[in-house]
Amino acid sequence: NLDTRQPRQLYEPEVVRSYALQLLTESGWKTVADVNDNYKRLRVHTFQPLRCKALRLVVRRTGGDSAARIFELRAYPR
Repeated sequence: NLDTRQPRQLYEPEVVRSYALQLLTESGWKTVADVNDNYKRLRVHTFQPLRCKALRLVVRRTGGDSAARIFELRAYPR
């Protein structure tokens, strides 16, 4: 629903409202961002550099939609 300029409500149904951003390190999964009550479509997280094998986003809740759709995750070295 990216065709609307103004939000229809505070929590758009398709927006991921609660999530955790995790990195797979040598000692297991480490949470580097834990977000609740998100209402933005674009989020940027900055954290200390870590060596990792994988990155995952654990979606816990949407703004009301029955499914979460993540279009892109980006990770950049500092």
